[in-house]
Amino acid sequence: PATSREATQVNPGHDASVRERIVKIFTACNLLTDEELIRKYEMLYGATPHSTIRTRRKELERDGKVQVVDSHGTVVGTGRKCQVYKLVVS
Repeated sequence: PATSREATQVNPGHDASVRERIVKIFTACNLLTDEELIRKYEMLYGATPHSTIRTRRKELERDGKVQVVDSHGTVVGTGRKCQVYKLVVS
């Protein structure tokens, strides 16, 4: 597929399975930055485009299943501040 939109049409269940995996990781780890989420995801499921993981996490946030708990204070390995996320328990 030439674009990510075409890829989704070829394998529509892929996005859902990535979201389910992300929820499992948050269930086990509670608080995560995107960098930590990506590292844990790849340890468990193998190399995956980082943009795919971030996009699925953003979808979970949009759907109210993940929320930002710290938007200013955490510093990652790059020395930059980043957001920290957690799973919303209903």
